Amino acid sequence: MKITSQCIPCILNVRLGEILKSNLSEEEKIEAQKKLIKSYNKTLKKGDSTVRIATLAFREVKKLTKDEDPYFDFKKKSYEASEALAKKLRKEIAKLNGYKRFRTIMLASVYANFLDPGAPLGVGPEEILKKVHERKIARDESRDLYDYLTKVKDVTFILDNAGEAVIDLIFVEELARFNIKLKIVAKGK
Repeated sequence: MKITSQCIPCILNVRLGEILKSNLSEEEKIEAQKKLIKSYNKTLKKGDSTVRIATLAFREVKKLTKDEDPYFDFKKKSYEASEALAKKLRKEIAKLNGYKRFRTIMLASVYANFLDPGAPLGVGPEEILKKVHERKIARDESRDLYDYLTKVKDVTFILDNAGEAVIDLIFVEELARFNIKLKIVAKGK
């Protein structure tokens, strides 16, 4: 997504918050925040993407806080909560088939992205199924995707964060039902 004026303070605030939650002393937090703001200003380029800016800023936070994984505890809790969500989702989709099953799983996978604490609309795992039942999505191209998957031979799926990966794996299982060669790539370490 191309960066907008609203993205700039949002990304910066998330990253400053990561420094505030770190184990640094108060004085070190102030210094780290000053360095981040300076670095962030240099990082911003016209027409840049939010993903690039957020990633570069996050790398800087990890360097400044000397913490390779500031979200370790969140990921652990998110993973555990997502396992319970996955059980509920599996129970629900057992009654479904075809496109309806595919769309339900796809929506759960999409909404699971909001488990990311860096996402502006971040929610807890308990909210995911509620959102799936609301079935609201700004631009729903799930039928096109479903039809497309019946025609292609190769698909690459990128797993993201720990909590959402639990739900994404259910989607990967659904993709495997299509007659395709499936390549799964894990993001990060």
